Amino acid sequence: MRAIVGAAHTWSIGGADADLAALPELPDGPSFQLAPDPVRPERVAAGTWRRMSRLARIAAACAAPVLERRADLDALALFWGTGIGEFSSTATFLRSLFLKGAAGASPLAFQNAVHNAPAGHLSIAFGLRGPSETVCAGPLTAIRTLERALAWVMLRERPALVLVGDDLGPEVQQGYTFADAGAPMGEGGAALLLLPDGDGPTLTWEDAPPAPGDWHRRHAYPLEERPMAPGPAHDARLGLYPAVDLVALASAVRRGGVVAWGGPGGPVRLVVTR
Repeated sequence: MRAIVGAAHTWSIGGADADLAALPELPDGPSFQLAPDPVRPERVAAGTWRRMSRLARIAAACAAPVLERRADLDALALFWGTGIGEFSSTATFLRSLFLKGAAGASPLAFQNAVHNAPAGHLSIAFGLRGPSETVCAGPLTAIRTLERALAWVMLRERPALVLVGDDLGPEVQQGYTFADAGAPMGEGGAALLLLPDGDGPTLTWEDAPPAPGDWHRRHAYPLEERPMAPGPAHDARLGLYPAVDLVALASAVRRGGVVAWGGPGGPVRLVVTR
């Protein structure tokens, strides 16, 4: 599978579109590194921004630069992926429900508690009227989301926005600490605009094992270790989460290169040709 990458943008612990090599090193063991607070894009109304969760704001911060020059938003399909969904919003809603009862439960947290809430906020904020799909597949979220989007672009010959993000709210941090995950966690998100043709880097999906020199995930997620070939691993710079995988791919789009992941059916290489 292949497509043209029309634009890419990231929002991670290094800030917007930070170079992988410039990201801060995360300490060994459990640690939690938050991305900078997203700034409201001009196209997002203040009222909409106030209703957004942190995860939806991270998604908007990633999507805005990618969409700012697009005029064909009616035809744009949105593929939104999140490893654990609106965990923080769900925890906020449940806390209000248990402490205040049904009459005092937070309606805002309730509407943000579903996995596809950020996709809904983005569609409203940017006027997206195309089809939308939400993927929540744990550690396989990024690769599943990209797989679906690439298939759409190839079969339908229409553009797609791929967007993956996760947040590290207090409840998420407490949960991973309690589970003794024992690994650093890095918050963030990334967006790719995929086109059936045109100018820009070519992204090619190959079902093949990683090779020396590929960017890969050596210890991808807690309690899981994927056997990968020797090569530069950046786990210590990015931490964990599916969003990190798309951050790495967006960085490869800017510089060219190869990103290798452990896919659902075996290893996958994503080759970016500039």
